[in-house]
Amino acid sequence: MPIDSSAVQAMTAAADLVIGETLLHGSPAMSNPPRTEVGLVASIVLSSVQRITQEWSPILASIGYGLKLSGVFCHAAPMVRFWHPSSARKETECELADLLVVVDVLHQSGGVERSASLVQAKMASRATRVTFGGKSSPRQLHLYQNWPAFSFADAVYGTRIFNLQPTCGEDAGTFGVIDRHLKNTAIEPPIWTQHQALPTPSAITTEPTLGKFVANMIGQTGLNYGRRAIENGADDWSAVVDLLMKVTYGKVFRHKPTLGNHAVARGATGIAFLQAAPQGVYALVESGGPPPPIEGVELIDDDDPGGMSVLRIVVAETGDGGG
Repeated sequence: MPIDSSAVQAMTAAADLVIGETLLHGSPAMSNPPRTEVGLVASIVLSSVQRITQEWSPILASIGYGLKLSGVFCHAAPMVRFWHPSSARKETECELADLLVVVDVLHQSGGVERSASLVQAKMASRATRVTFGGKSSPRQLHLYQNWPAFSFADAVYGTRIFNLQPTCGEDAGTFGVIDRHLKNTAIEPPIWTQHQALPTPSAITTEPTLGKFVANMIGQTGLNYGRRAIENGADDWSAVVDLLMKVTYGKVFRHKPTLGNHAVARGATGIAFLQAAPQGVYALVESGGPPPPIEGVELIDDDDPGGMSVLRIVVAETGDGGG
């Protein structure tokens, strides 16, 4: 049963509303609303997950799908090494991405369709304008535009060399531009749009919002919304996605000022599924836990910053839709 365009549009509108409010106010666990790139990414993966689950659940249930959405936050992002023509030593490093979005659509037949995207977050330089003036920006741009062969700098990822050259027009990474330069930043939320690396982003025009980007990944509506991957697949892109999730989900959250010497799983999860109730009536069941305590996310120091922030969506076909 396909996820039709009307459902994708409804999911887009709902997600954009939640994401806007989240970027404006942040996570309830934050001491102050986020204003930096790191804090804004953290607010999305920690605070918007359960609210988006609540908004998307009835939409997907109406067409016969259940939903699990989870977000995991890691303060640092993994570094990769690759050859760069402007480097004196020809080898350079930069962050691979700030966020990994993974979508799995599970069909009753047993088939799984996965798409994923790396997202490098950037703050708009001014209203609707995008520049790459930061120290690491030229390297990040070169990586996403050319995808030279690379390896991870952190030993936890091993020594394998990966090649993510685009296939079938699908690219592995996009730039997520967060525009806070509005007339009234106290009440108007920042806008997060997704930009392809080529041509070099310079202005915010008709690019999809983050909500639209993710909703269309679920609907699998085009080449510009993520890149197809296979769980446990042998190709380089599938292997990178699996490796990033394996390392990230193996991490726990440690923050002595709020947790002492205890450690808890980092992240937030929202689950919605159709559960049989008496008299054959189906009820929407939701569950999830609060995000870990955070007092100003910019102050968190990870002892082992090998993981990557992940937004994971699993949509499972149940066949119980009314439409």
